[in-house]
Parts: sequence; C-alpha cells; structure tokens
Amino acid sequence: MRVLVEALRDRGLRVWWDPHITVGGGFRSEIEAAIAASTLVLVCWTPTSVASEFVREEASAARAGGKYFPILLKQAELPIGFREANALKLASWDPFGADQSALD
Repeated sequence: MRVLVEALRDRGLRVWWDPHITVGGGFRSEIEAAIAASTLVLVCWTPTSVASEFVREEASAARAGGKYFPILLKQAELPIGFREANALKLASWDPFGADQSALD
C-alpha cells in the first residue's frame, strides 16, 4: 500500500491515507472529513479489507458521494454491493515502471 501511495505522490497527487489518523475516538469523523474533502477515493481491496466492516463503510460513503474508485491489490471477492463496479487490478503492477501491463 505504501508503494502505491508513494507512486501517486511522485506523480504530483495529494494523497490522504488512513494510517495518518489520530489515535482515539475521533478517527471516524477524521475519515468522514477526508472522504468529504476528496475528489476521488481509491478503495484498495484485499482479502483483509474485504473482511473489514470499516473499509466497507468507508467505501459506501465514497460510493454515495460519487467518489468511489475500486482497486484490487490482491485476489479477493469484493463484498456484496461492490461487485457491480470493475476494479482496477494492480496485483502485478510494478510502481517503478518496468511492468505497466496491469494498467493497460
């Protein structure tokens, strides 16, 4: 995940990533504010994120705001309600430019 964030930043994009949230009870409002302020929300699906109620909740908020952009980082079956959108498959993507086939 860190590699993807760095690759986006290297291309001049501003990225907010949830490991930067503060510890404590205010994290939900911080995430809601970040989603509301965003232009696009990349939801990175993996087996772990598919199982997370928090990620599904955040993805729902992004979709409701018309900002949902799904990325499949590892092979996983998307949760019910998210299967209708095609996810960009980046499992074999090389962020350093050698393999662009995942972006074709």
